[in-house]
Amino acid sequence: MNQYLLLVTLLVSHIAAADVIGNRFHQEVPNAKASIQSSLSNPNFKGFNAEGYCKDQACINEMNNPSQSQYLNNDAALIAEGEKQLVTNPNAANITEGFNNRPKHTIDPNDPAYRNAKTYMDNSYNISHGISNKYVDCEGGDICKYVDTKRQCSEPTGQPAYCHSEAYVVSTGTKADRKTFTVNGTLGSYTLNKAETVTKIDTPTLTTDRVQNGVKCTNGNFTIAMTLWVNGSQVASFTGTRHQKTEGSGIFNSRCYISYTVPARYTTLNPSRNLHTFRLEVKADNRTLAPKGHGYVTVHFTQKTVQMGWRDNCKGIPNQCSQKQEVCVEGAGTRYINGVPVYLDCWKKKRTYQCQYPNTCTPLLGKAVTGAPLTCQIENKGCKTQVLGVCVENSVNLTCEERQCEQTNLVCGETMFCLNGDCYFEEQKQNGNFSEAASVLAALGEAAASLNADNLRIFTGKPAFCDKKPIGLSDCCADSGWGNDIGLTQCSAEEKGLASAKEKKLTIELGEYCAEKVLGVCIRKKKSYCQFDSKMTRIIQEQGKKQLGLGFGSKKHPDCQGFTPEQLQQVDFSKIDMSEFYGDLEANMELPNMQEIQDRINDKYGDLAQ
Repeated sequence: MNQYLLLVTLLVSHIAAADVIGNRFHQEVPNAKASIQSSLSNPNFKGFNAEGYCKDQACINEMNNPSQSQYLNNDAALIAEGEKQLVTNPNAANITEGFNNRPKHTIDPNDPAYRNAKTYMDNSYNISHGISNKYVDCEGGDICKYVDTKRQCSEPTGQPAYCHSEAYVVSTGTKADRKTFTVNGTLGSYTLNKAETVTKIDTPTLTTDRVQNGVKCTNGNFTIAMTLWVNGSQVASFTGTRHQKTEGSGIFNSRCYISYTVPARYTTLNPSRNLHTFRLEVKADNRTLAPKGHGYVTVHFTQKTVQMGWRDNCKGIPNQCSQKQEVCVEGAGTRYINGVPVYLDCWKKKRTYQCQYPNTCTPLLGKAVTGAPLTCQIENKGCKTQVLGVCVENSVNLTCEERQCEQTNLVCGETMFCLNGDCYFEEQKQNGNFSEAASVLAALGEAAASLNADNLRIFTGKPAFCDKKPIGLSDCCADSGWGNDIGLTQCSAEEKGLASAKEKKLTIELGEYCAEKVLGVCIRKKKSYCQFDSKMTRIIQEQGKKQLGLGFGSKKHPDCQGFTPEQLQQVDFSKIDMSEFYGDLEANMELPNMQEIQDRINDKYGDLAQ
């Protein structure tokens, strides 16, 4: 990996130098062409062929019929020769012997040189074709990286907030009042505007008309006890005056006349009386008098009072919020409070507030574009500001990518002079092979970017099936007899490939099942397998899954997928029997240490599993 990164770095860093070499080369091309043309025009020039370079007949025979042609369409022989060379070739022996002791080189992913080289590799197609993207700026010569960072912002919710204002009793009490009635004649009944708590009644001086009381009496003014009655109940006793006078003479002609004077009174009612219409009476000598006169009856009473006010829960409203509406939700009516009727046009009001907070998330959540210095996505939200129990502003946590660029004097899309030895053309051309290779590197970069713990599988196989037909028909599941290909023309290319894989021991048989029935009778059966690209993969799958308690699915639905990085780290490679793979190689070479293999797998795939 380090060699690839170094190669890419050198290629990109020295592209400009290629132009200098190319210019110098093309200055000499005309001279070289003239020299070649002169040689070809020489009548003594007889041409040449490849055999002329051989020193003997054996060389010529090998050139015309190379020994490597034996491997054409015979990959089994090629694999066998490779296994042989693994034992006999000195270079292979050095690799095998050095496996256990080879020092590890830990790559620091934060090393600037590593990061730059990886950027060149991942974006090699764009660099080679002069196409700018978010990571490389071919015009400005910058390379950029994207760093994960956290940001916070706030946004309004747009939710209205409500509160209520309602009437309430500030205080209750009493106040003194009075009402005066004019007396112009006989003391009688009186009516207040409404029932009141009467505490005192003032009456004027009153007199009664003279009435006959016998034939003779003692003349004079005499003190007499009197009582005041309200609605038939005595409320006071006091002293009045009775006037007596005899008129005429003789037994038959004399008459006694009496009258009464009721003095002015200020009568306190104890206890006070709740009166609306009431009748006043004065009694003396066990009779009800009919006093009359001119003056005023004053009734003193106390009134209950209720003071109303307005209160609300509209407290703590910030300046960013303003009232938009107020409506009455409990309308006009009379309510009795402490016995006092109170009328209001509205008893309860509802207010609506709308808040205006700035949205600081908008510039951070704009559509991501090439060259944007910061692009973010919402991670989560929480309420930042509440008004009247309603969230009117959210605090938003963002996960962002921040673009960080540095000047590297990057040169894109330059000509790769003579990169593949194709130098003998007068016109300087873009090197197609380098672009193709760079495209492949870019594809590998994309593949690496897509790897994650959910879809990455190691030592993967694929399901394979073959038809097992009744006797007399082609058996495409046969384990042998494929060399003559007799009666097997009806077998598919997949089945023939499966047969070849079985011969190379690259398969695991899962079983046989009925693929087609007619009237309850099976007329066609199938066998299913897991097929692998190498014997090593098959061995590790077969024994590793057994260790982990994993299966290969069902006969109809094979599960041949490989191990996840986590699963592969759980496989104990010291318990994997490799004897089938190594065969007779064990006697001739030192096998790698199984614990070393285990450690390297953990080292390579550990990061992918996190």
